[in-house]
Amino acid sequence: IKQNRTVDKATFVVDFKGLSARHLSKPSKTLAEELFQIEERYYPEIVQRAIMIQTPKIFNLAFGIMKRFVDPNTVQKMIFPGNS
Repeated sequence: IKQNRTVDKATFVVDFKGLSARHLSKPSKTLAEELFQIEERYYPEIVQRAIMIQTPKIFNLAFGIMKRFVDPNTVQKMIFPGNS
């Protein structure tokens, strides 16, 4: 339905079910860094929050490495429900 409105805020839900160590290759890391840079450069204020679900233990390692390349404001928008 056309609303004639501009989207100025968005919530993203990212499901990490099935993520494993084989996904942590250099090309995967490079792609993730590039995606974060695109989001920060072209859509810096549109992301209201990003909800990360079903994150396996290996995710903690990957995110610990990747978040060094992500703007701190973006990291603050990330929610990890059910993670300890």
